[in-house]
Amino acid sequence: MPLELDGITAGIHCEGVELECYNVEKSHDGKTMTCWVVSEVGKTFTIVYSMPSKHGMDPTISDVYVDGFQAGGINMRARSKPSNGSKTYTYSGCRTSATTMRPFTFVKIRVTDADSMEYHNPADMGNIALKISTARLRGDRLRSYKHAEGLGGQTVHERAKKTCSHSIDLGNEIKLPKRKNTITEQFIGQDQIAEFIFRYRPLAQGIVPHVPQRQPSPSPKAGTAPPSRTNSPKAFPGIFNVKRDAGVAARISAVRIKFPTISVPSKVKREDRADVDDAALTAEIQAADDKLRKLRTRERKMALLKELAELKSDGDSGPSTPQRPAKRVKRVFRHRFDLPVIISRRRLSH
Repeated sequence: MPLELDGITAGIHCEGVELECYNVEKSHDGKTMTCWVVSEVGKTFTIVYSMPSKHGMDPTISDVYVDGFQAGGINMRARSKPSNGSKTYTYSGCRTSATTMRPFTFVKIRVTDADSMEYHNPADMGNIALKISTARLRGDRLRSYKHAEGLGGQTVHERAKKTCSHSIDLGNEIKLPKRKNTITEQFIGQDQIAEFIFRYRPLAQGIVPHVPQRQPSPSPKAGTAPPSRTNSPKAFPGIFNVKRDAGVAARISAVRIKFPTISVPSKVKREDRADVDDAALTAEIQAADDKLRKLRTRERKMALLKELAELKSDGDSGPSTPQRPAKRVKRVFRHRFDLPVIISRRRLSH
């Protein structure tokens, strides 16, 4: 995503791909934004920014600085009438003639260990800056195609390399459409509207935040018993009858439970995959899982009620004896699913 200040957006496009901005910060006065972008040796880049219509009623100028050197800019005249929307500008390099330009290119920095050799102050090394200000017309002048002296190919001391191992140079000339006008208007900057600073570094310098991977939960140690289940028979003393429950469990296991079939599309169109929302999918899967769980519980209860009816009918048909008095059945524990189910509180007679 590009940076944004007061409706003005700015970003760096590297050979047609917009670079991601990391660690975005805004100054206290709200007029400067800084971020970090990833640079790759040999890749060209373009500064792209858009100005809303409210900033077009007065003349403005935009100045581009790379590694501390002014690399040109764009003069924007005042609009004759208000308009909706915004206007986009691009700056890809330095013009060398009316028909040629040398593009901005990321290169490896050149270093020296000679303390006596003069080298560029590294304070602004590794920075791409765009400054936009209001302006007033000063007059006309001839177009100049001389880029700033020292831009590209500068040499720094090896101690300064620790801050940035890349720099910006001007690539080979490329052809451009010929400019018709040889005279241009000269503006003088006045009040700053916005400033965008992109600090470029190679990916190896860790400007991209690291996302820690989830660690798997430790497995239980050898010889250590797993934690006891809360639905075990020992957790409910006096409720379970082993012989009785074994017979009931055997009959329940013979009952076939029909579950609804949930169809899931096996293929998703390639162009639709990017639009799939992970959160929505998770919610749908959870809803389907809850529905299936309720259906299973309902089928189990129906099977147990059926079994209870059969047990009751068997008890009503036979006489009761003193050796086997009637009991109050409170619960039946289903061993297969570890699920206690309340069946009845009525006394069953034999």
